[in-house]
Amino acid sequence: MIPSIAVPLVYFSDTSRSQVKQGTIHNATNSTNVKSSNPLVPKPLTQSSSLPSSIEPLRSPPQLAYNVKNAPVLLTSASLQAVVNDVVKTIEVKGLPIDKLSISVINLQDSRCAAYAGFQDHQPRFPASVSKLFWMVALLGQMHQKVIPENAVTERQIYKMIQKSDNETASLVVDRLTNTESGANLPLAEFKSWLDQRYSLNRFFESAGYQAVNISQKNFPIPYLKLQQATGRDLQMRGGSKKSIRNSLTTYETTRLMYEIHTDQAISPQDSDLMESMMKRDLRPEIWKQEQYNSIDGFLGEFLPLDTYFASKVGWTSNSRQDTAIIRSADGTVHYILTVFGDDKAYADDWEIFPQVSRQIFDQLKNQPVSCQSIS
Repeated sequence: MIPSIAVPLVYFSDTSRSQVKQGTIHNATNSTNVKSSNPLVPKPLTQSSSLPSSIEPLRSPPQLAYNVKNAPVLLTSASLQAVVNDVVKTIEVKGLPIDKLSISVINLQDSRCAAYAGFQDHQPRFPASVSKLFWMVALLGQMHQKVIPENAVTERQIYKMIQKSDNETASLVVDRLTNTESGANLPLAEFKSWLDQRYSLNRFFESAGYQAVNISQKNFPIPYLKLQQATGRDLQMRGGSKKSIRNSLTTYETTRLMYEIHTDQAISPQDSDLMESMMKRDLRPEIWKQEQYNSIDGFLGEFLPLDTYFASKVGWTSNSRQDTAIIRSADGTVHYILTVFGDDKAYADDWEIFPQVSRQIFDQLKNQPVSCQSIS
């Protein structure tokens, strides 16, 4: 049972993973997920889901705000913090740079409280395709308030953006949300207006107390725009190729959003259920191995028992690895949300560290009770 607490990219390159992954694949046993063994099957479309090459912008973007105005009430747990500290030691012993690491965990095992622990969890880091999780929430928020028509972005396209981490659909969603489009450099006055519209994505969450949120930039490449990397005004907003201002999120804010989705608070209970179903993944190798670019191999779900309920959003580039996941054992004795960001090439190149630390946390939480105490 989820505690009742009152709360006021991956778009992989064409390079095959087999060319960069080191080590062997490890798998646990068992199967059967809590809600369903299969991820959401999108509803049939009544219209084409092809992406337009351009979108007619409106005169100004709507100034909307995320509906959950206050951060959740999370309690400290010495035992949970010890689990996180052990994970950091594991990563450090392996020689990976812990100064580039952030971890957040919300433990929902004890129905009386939601316990929290973290490591460098308020440090802004590059989120890669984890930003798509935030775009999905903002999109359903605008649809819920009828600012964007429900058929402007189809359910199948949202599913593709989250489940497949498709950059083309993500580009469309960003354009719809901000009434902007990619293109050539703009004169200063026009660029400032365009940039302000893009920053409305940040303000949507900042108005609800989210901090260090920059989700204003698209993920590349975007095939339908024939863009392999940021150019024109998309590069202009980064301050040019030398300065390269990037999107940024903290693991704390990411875990907060996952918690609000999981507890049916994000936008509406129905929208929250839809969003979580978009992230639902099957841990059976015979399922996820069918796709070369999946979200299990090398991420938090790979070494977990196969009957674990698992919903996630990953990010991966040649220089970083990210994952945020809702994890619940089949018997309900383990239930938590975990987010790990490794903002360094060493994490991008290591295909076992995320699965390893994820299983370490799973096993430790299964073997010890949760102890919650009030934040001082």
